[in-house]
Amino acid sequence: MKGRMACIDLEWANSTPGNICEIGVVWFENGKEVQRFRSLVRPIVPAWGAWQYLNLPYGLEEALEAPPFVELWNALLPDLEACRLVAHNAAEAECRFLGGALGHHGLGWDLGAGVHCSLVLAKRVWPEARSHGLKTIAANLGVPLDHHNPESDARAAGHVVLAAAADWGVGDWAELDRRAGWRPVPVLCVPPEMPAVTGPPVVEVYGQALVEWTSPVPYAGPRRGGRFVLSGLSDTEKHRLRELGMSHGMRAVSSVAGNVDVVVAGPLMGPSKWARCQKWNIPIVSVSEWVAWLEAANQGTS
Repeated sequence: MKGRMACIDLEWANSTPGNICEIGVVWFENGKEVQRFRSLVRPIVPAWGAWQYLNLPYGLEEALEAPPFVELWNALLPDLEACRLVAHNAAEAECRFLGGALGHHGLGWDLGAGVHCSLVLAKRVWPEARSHGLKTIAANLGVPLDHHNPESDARAAGHVVLAAAADWGVGDWAELDRRAGWRPVPVLCVPPEMPAVTGPPVVEVYGQALVEWTSPVPYAGPRRGGRFVLSGLSDTEKHRLRELGMSHGMRAVSSVAGNVDVVVAGPLMGPSKWARCQKWNIPIVSVSEWVAWLEAANQGTS
């Protein structure tokens, strides 16, 4: 494909349009990757969604230390001009969140008609595929993908476009647009309706701040052979805490029962586990409290 293409992918802190927390851009020129960019973005609403809590490799506090969107966008603009802009699922994701962020900062869209969607293109070129999501299409094409790493996702979207053009034997944008009926998705710069957020940053589930479950009884401290349950935490955090507990001679179990010594609760623990703790008088501690207990136990044996 002749010419320059910039592929964009975003991650967002929660469902508020424009509340971007990470951006990745990969540029292709004449079918070859020539440039890349990735950065965290300071969210405009200091709230973290449940999906983000469980899946992103960083937290809200880290994102809040990142540069604001307007600073990063202004730095990217010169390299985005005169490019074919592409994103996967552009209408539902990138165009919506870019428009919200630009609108929030009082900026307009200065990059042509909009963003071309590689998802739409994939559906038209490979209608027989069982799914046209980026993960499936990338696997079908043999394109490496670290999904939800925005640089990797942006790169994969570019390879979807290049593979589609190659399958059809097309070498220029005008011909690809004509054959696929490929039209850009407009970016509407509308300020999002800002939710009221007071106090410290929070994790949200469907717009509701998560509660902290109270413990039915005090925790007496870790003991060798004691059983612990990790709940309401990301897989990464669970792995870290499981290894830490087992290194102190404790046993990690998955379900709350009467023989459990303690439940280590993250903000996403559900009410059923809390009810079992109440039923069997099982202590509930936060991650920081439990780590402090283990550190104190370690000092006592050193």
